[in-house]
Amino acid sequence: MRGFRRALTGAANAARNAIKDAQLRASGTAEHIQRFFTETAGHIVEQGRSALASLRSTFTRLVHGLQRFQWSQIPAAIINHIKKHPKTTLLQLICLLAIICPGIFAVPLLAILGFAVVGPVAGGLAATFQSVFGTPVAFSTLQSAAMGGAGMAVLLPVIQVFAAVVFVAAEVYKWQSKEGDNKNDKEKKAQ
Repeated sequence: MRGFRRALTGAANAARNAIKDAQLRASGTAEHIQRFFTETAGHIVEQGRSALASLRSTFTRLVHGLQRFQWSQIPAAIINHIKKHPKTTLLQLICLLAIICPGIFAVPLLAILGFAVVGPVAGGLAATFQSVFGTPVAFSTLQSAAMGGAGMAVLLPVIQVFAAVVFVAAEVYKWQSKEGDNKNDKEKKAQ
Protein backbone atom coordinates (compact mmCIF):
# COMPACT_ATOMS: atom_id res chain seq x y z
CA MET A 1 0.00 0.00 0.00
CA ARG A 2 2.86 2.36 0.82
CA GLY A 3 4.34 1.71 -2.61
CA PHE A 4 1.02 2.61 -4.18
CA ARG A 5 0.84 5.87 -2.16
CA ARG A 6 4.39 6.76 -3.09
CA ALA A 7 3.67 6.09 -6.74
CA LEU A 8 0.45 8.12 -6.54
CA THR A 9 2.22 10.97 -4.73
CA GLY A 10 5.05 10.86 -7.25
CA ALA A 11 2.57 10.96 -10.16
CA ALA A 12 0.70 13.89 -8.55
CA ASN A 13 3.98 15.79 -8.03
CA ALA A 14 5.02 15.04 -11.61
CA ALA A 15 1.63 16.27 -12.84
CA ARG A 16 1.94 19.49 -10.77
CA ASN A 17 5.43 20.09 -12.12
CA ALA A 18 4.24 19.43 -15.67
CA ILE A 19 1.35 21.88 -15.19
CA LYS A 20 3.69 24.56 -13.80
CA ASP A 21 6.10 23.97 -16.66
CA ALA A 22 3.24 24.20 -19.19
CA GLN A 23 1.99 27.41 -17.55
CA LEU A 24 5.47 28.95 -17.73
CA ARG A 25 5.81 27.93 -21.37
CA ALA A 26 2.33 29.23 -22.19
CA SER A 27 2.99 32.59 -20.55
CA GLY A 28 6.33 32.81 -22.35
CA THR A 29 4.65 31.87 -25.64
CA ALA A 30 1.86 34.39 -25.08
CA GLU A 31 4.44 37.11 -24.39
CA HIS A 32 6.38 36.08 -27.49
CA ILE A 33 3.22 36.14 -29.63
CA GLN A 34 2.20 39.52 -28.23
CA ARG A 35 5.67 40.94 -28.87
CA PHE A 36 5.62 39.51 -32.43
CA PHE A 37 2.25 41.09 -33.26
CA THR A 38 3.22 44.40 -31.69
CA GLU A 39 6.43 44.57 -33.72
CA THR A 40 4.66 43.40 -36.89
CA ALA A 41 1.91 45.97 -36.46
CA GLY A 42 4.58 48.64 -36.00
CA HIS A 43 6.28 47.59 -39.25
CA ILE A 44 2.97 47.56 -41.11
CA VAL A 45 2.13 51.06 -39.85
CA GLU A 46 5.59 52.31 -40.87
CA GLN A 47 5.26 50.78 -44.34
CA GLY A 48 1.77 52.22 -44.70
CA ARG A 49 2.98 55.69 -43.75
CA SER A 50 5.88 55.39 -46.17
CA ALA A 51 3.60 54.22 -49.00
CA LEU A 52 1.14 57.02 -48.28
CA ALA A 53 3.90 59.63 -48.29
CA SER A 54 5.22 58.25 -51.58
CA LEU A 55 1.73 58.25 -53.10
CA ARG A 56 1.12 61.81 -51.91
CA SER A 57 4.44 62.95 -53.39
CA THR A 58 3.74 61.23 -56.73
CA PHE A 59 0.22 62.64 -56.93
CA THR A 60 1.46 66.14 -56.09
CA ARG A 61 4.10 65.95 -58.85
CA LEU A 62 1.48 64.69 -61.30
CA VAL A 63 -0.93 67.52 -60.46
CA HIS A 64 1.82 70.14 -60.75
CA GLY A 65 2.93 68.63 -64.06
CA LEU A 66 -0.59 68.71 -65.45
CA GLN A 67 -1.05 72.30 -64.32
CA ARG A 68 2.08 73.35 -66.20
CA PHE A 69 1.30 71.24 -69.28
CA GLN A 70 0.75 73.26 -72.43
CA TRP A 71 -1.65 71.70 -74.88
CA SER A 72 0.11 73.51 -77.68
CA GLN A 73 3.02 71.09 -77.14
CA ILE A 74 0.96 68.19 -78.49
CA PRO A 75 1.97 67.50 -82.07
CA ALA A 76 -0.60 68.50 -84.68
CA ALA A 77 -0.74 64.92 -86.01
CA ILE A 78 -2.03 63.65 -82.66
CA ILE A 79 -4.64 66.40 -82.43
CA ASN A 80 -5.77 65.68 -86.00
CA HIS A 81 -5.95 61.98 -85.22
CA ILE A 82 -8.12 62.64 -82.16
CA LYS A 83 -10.37 64.97 -84.16
CA LYS A 84 -10.69 62.43 -86.97
CA HIS A 85 -11.36 59.42 -84.67
CA PRO A 86 -12.75 60.79 -81.37
CA LYS A 87 -14.85 57.74 -80.45
CA THR A 88 -12.10 55.25 -81.23
CA THR A 89 -9.55 57.34 -79.37
CA LEU A 90 -11.82 57.56 -76.32
CA LEU A 91 -12.44 53.81 -76.42
CA GLN A 92 -8.71 53.13 -76.66
CA LEU A 93 -7.95 55.49 -73.76
CA ILE A 94 -10.55 53.69 -71.64
CA CYS A 95 -8.97 50.36 -72.63
CA LEU A 96 -5.52 51.63 -71.66
CA LEU A 97 -6.90 52.71 -68.30
CA ALA A 98 -8.43 49.24 -67.83
CA ILE A 99 -5.13 47.59 -68.72
CA ILE A 100 -3.14 49.81 -66.35
CA CYS A 101 -5.65 49.86 -63.48
CA PRO A 102 -8.29 47.11 -63.89
CA GLY A 103 -9.55 47.51 -60.33
CA ILE A 104 -11.29 50.73 -61.36
CA PHE A 105 -13.58 48.66 -63.57
CA ALA A 106 -13.85 45.50 -61.45
CA VAL A 107 -16.00 46.82 -58.59
CA PRO A 108 -18.60 48.62 -60.76
CA LEU A 109 -18.74 45.61 -63.09
CA LEU A 110 -19.39 43.28 -60.18
CA ALA A 111 -22.05 45.65 -58.82
CA ILE A 112 -23.79 45.78 -62.20
CA LEU A 113 -23.76 41.97 -62.33
CA GLY A 114 -25.32 41.86 -58.85
CA PHE A 115 -22.36 40.72 -56.75
CA ALA A 116 -21.83 42.49 -53.43
CA VAL A 117 -19.52 42.17 -50.44
CA VAL A 118 -22.21 40.36 -48.44
CA GLY A 119 -23.32 38.06 -51.29
CA PRO A 120 -25.47 38.23 -54.39
CA VAL A 121 -27.85 41.19 -54.42
CA ALA A 122 -31.46 40.04 -54.04
CA GLY A 123 -33.28 40.31 -57.35
CA GLY A 124 -30.05 41.05 -59.25
CA LEU A 125 -28.54 39.22 -62.19
CA ALA A 126 -26.27 37.17 -59.94
CA ALA A 127 -29.15 36.04 -57.71
CA THR A 128 -31.23 35.08 -60.75
CA PHE A 129 -28.31 33.20 -62.29
CA GLN A 130 -27.65 31.41 -59.01
CA SER A 131 -31.30 30.36 -58.63
CA VAL A 132 -31.32 28.88 -62.14
CA PHE A 133 -27.83 27.37 -62.47
CA GLY A 134 -26.55 27.02 -58.90
CA THR A 135 -23.01 28.10 -58.12
CA PRO A 136 -20.60 27.06 -60.88
CA VAL A 137 -16.91 27.96 -60.64
CA ALA A 138 -17.29 31.24 -62.54
CA PHE A 139 -20.07 32.37 -60.18
CA SER A 140 -18.01 31.47 -57.12
CA THR A 141 -14.98 33.28 -58.54
CA LEU A 142 -16.97 36.47 -59.21
CA GLN A 143 -18.52 36.34 -55.74
CA SER A 144 -15.08 35.84 -54.22
CA ALA A 145 -13.84 38.87 -56.16
CA ALA A 146 -16.77 40.96 -54.91
CA MET A 147 -15.90 39.96 -51.36
CA GLY A 148 -12.27 40.96 -51.90
CA GLY A 149 -11.00 37.40 -51.98
CA ALA A 150 -8.83 35.36 -54.32
CA GLY A 151 -11.37 35.76 -57.12
CA MET A 152 -10.06 39.29 -57.66
CA ALA A 153 -6.69 37.81 -58.68
CA VAL A 154 -8.55 35.97 -61.45
CA LEU A 155 -10.88 38.79 -62.46
CA LEU A 156 -8.31 41.57 -62.87
CA PRO A 157 -6.23 39.79 -65.56
CA VAL A 158 -9.46 38.85 -67.37
CA ILE A 159 -10.41 42.55 -67.47
CA GLN A 160 -6.92 43.43 -68.73
CA VAL A 161 -7.02 40.82 -71.51
CA PHE A 162 -10.52 41.90 -72.55
CA ALA A 163 -9.43 45.55 -72.64
CA ALA A 164 -6.36 44.64 -74.72
CA VAL A 165 -8.51 42.72 -77.21
CA VAL A 166 -10.96 45.63 -77.52
CA PHE A 167 -8.03 48.05 -77.93
CA VAL A 168 -6.56 45.99 -80.78
CA ALA A 169 -9.99 45.46 -82.37
CA ALA A 170 -10.61 49.22 -82.32
CA GLU A 171 -7.23 49.83 -83.95
CA VAL A 172 -7.94 47.21 -86.65
CA TYR A 173 -11.37 48.71 -87.28
CA LYS A 174 -9.86 52.19 -87.52
CA TRP A 175 -7.16 50.92 -89.89
CA GLN A 176 -9.70 49.13 -92.11
CA SER A 177 -11.98 52.15 -92.22
CA LYS A 178 -8.95 54.25 -93.21
CA GLU A 179 -8.30 51.90 -96.14
CA GLY A 180 -11.96 52.18 -97.13
CA ASP A 181 -11.70 55.97 -97.03
CA ASN A 182 -8.58 55.84 -99.21
CA LYS A 183 -10.36 53.62 -101.80
CA ASN A 184 -13.32 56.02 -101.89
CA ASP A 185 -10.97 58.98 -102.36
CA LYS A 186 -9.20 57.21 -105.27
CA GLU A 187 -12.54 56.37 -106.91
CA LYS A 188 -13.70 59.99 -106.62
CA LYS A 189 -10.44 61.25 -108.14
CA ALA A 190 -10.72 58.74 -111.00
CA GLN A 191 -14.20 60.03 -111.94
